[in-house]
Amino acid sequence: MNHQLSKAVMDRTTATASYAASGATAAGGFFSLNEWALILGILFAALTFGINWWYQHRKFNMDRERHIADQHYHAARMERIRAGHIEPYTGPDEASGD
Repeated sequence: MNHQLSKAVMDRTTATASYAASGATAAGGFFSLNEWALILGILFAALTFGINWWYQHRKFNMDRERHIADQHYHAARMERIRAGHIEPYTGPDEASGD
């Protein structure tokens, strides 16, 4: 029984591969080399646009989160300065030679 099952699977795989190869050959002959170049150029341009958009979107979100974190940090620092817990930064120290 195992032999019959493996033969059926093999027959189905062979038929699928045969149809796929026939379809690929037909599609290859349907377009000229210039048309294939045009199709691939359009495809790669769309992929480049999509990937670039995704990375720019991620960078924008990271920059926005960093900006919000900076605002929170500076607001908390100003509160600590107003409360007298820390001294405000006044610039380079004259004694250090900066």
